[in-house]
Amino acid sequence: MQYAGNLVVAPDRERAIYTGLRRKAPNNIITPGFIRLEQQLSSGQGQYQFQIGKNVGNPSATEVRLDLNDAFVATKLGIYLLNDDPSLPGHSPLLTFPSPVDFPAEAGNVNPSHLEAFYNGFLRVKVADVVYAEAMATRKFRVVRDQQSAPAVAVGTNWPAAPQKLSETLGFDGLEDLTPQFIFQGQAKNELSLYVPANSTQQVQYVTATTRIKVVWYMEGFLITQGSALGSALQG
Repeated sequence: MQYAGNLVVAPDRERAIYTGLRRKAPNNIITPGFIRLEQQLSSGQGQYQFQIGKNVGNPSATEVRLDLNDAFVATKLGIYLLNDDPSLPGHSPLLTFPSPVDFPAEAGNVNPSHLEAFYNGFLRVKVADVVYAEAMATRKFRVVRDQQSAPAVAVGTNWPAAPQKLSETLGFDGLEDLTPQFIFQGQAKNELSLYVPANSTQQVQYVTATTRIKVVWYMEGFLITQGSALGSALQG
């Protein structure tokens, strides 16, 4: 995304993708959209499967999934870490590296440096019979700006000091353009897998703290209403 003062200008790449989709799906509604999928981390686990369908499992309050009848064309992808409080959904920012301020150590359970494994793994994406990514490195999604978190500060006499959690320095930090684009169909078999190096000594999940660490698979692109029925017509 390009910024000109307060004006947001869609780049030519996004416009070209939209124009191409308009030709392939002239009778469908096509709108900008996003997909957000989450998985809670488990120490020692080396593979995470993400469910993209609304009808599968129990999506969290912050997940955005795909309707069975629709299609989604992902033009950008990011892999983020999240320190989530289940009692306060949506209050924590998506982070592009394991900041030790946002992921404080918990003896025997969480070592912030172990979270780097999620930026030393790879992704595999398959929709029906089409493999879009066999081994996409997650390293490309790791971004460290000048400051993404700050030490604890007191905010008032009746409030305890707490870490300041800052979001991405720029709104598109950690988002990578996808070439080719990933095309997901609600009625197809969509396989989204994350593989990370792990063994029995890994410490990536809280036990005594009230928060839980998650990995977030986030995509931006175009939602095609009633587009699942188009099938291979979107591939060309």
